[in-house]
Amino acid sequence: MRKKNILILLCVSTLCLIAFFAGLNFGSPSKVSELKKTLPANMITLNAINPPSADWTLLNKSPFDINSLQGKYVILNFWATWCPPCLVEFPEILDFVDEHQENFSVVFVSSDRDISAIEKFTSKLSPEHKKIMDSKNVIMLHDKKAKITRDIFQSFKLPESYILNKQGQMEFKIIGPLTKSTYQVLSTLDP
Repeated sequence: MRKKNILILLCVSTLCLIAFFAGLNFGSPSKVSELKKTLPANMITLNAINPPSADWTLLNKSPFDINSLQGKYVILNFWATWCPPCLVEFPEILDFVDEHQENFSVVFVSSDRDISAIEKFTSKLSPEHKKIMDSKNVIMLHDKKAKITRDIFQSFKLPESYILNKQGQMEFKIIGPLTKSTYQVLSTLDP
């Protein structure tokens, strides 16, 4: 009986020590590292990796440097007009970025083959959403042959998003549409 009590005491002590060391704060963790503990199921941690190199192109065919957005969190959203969940998510992302414009931008990467499909979709947005689209926090890119979407980012099922931190590194990958839980997590990044 005494051996059993000692064994239980050792197990409890070990668990307490593990819990103690797991809870120690070795430096001050960033908001991102704290968030990683409570992510929605469709949100994957990427540990601040640099995005792959790509030749980003605006709708007007001029080049775009994604690094120009450093200093803000960026929602890098892969979508297309033929994707029903993408069309539902699109105005929701605009609303989120508008509410958090000090700390967030969005880069929409459309893999539509024809720019006219993108223009047709955006022309049907509400006046409020069109105004948000014109802000400096919203960037629309065209990936005509889906080389960036499929070949570089390996996104085969749309929508799919990446969250870039203020240093331009990918912190999270979101598979499927952004959800209420996802927006709640992102809101905590905005001080």
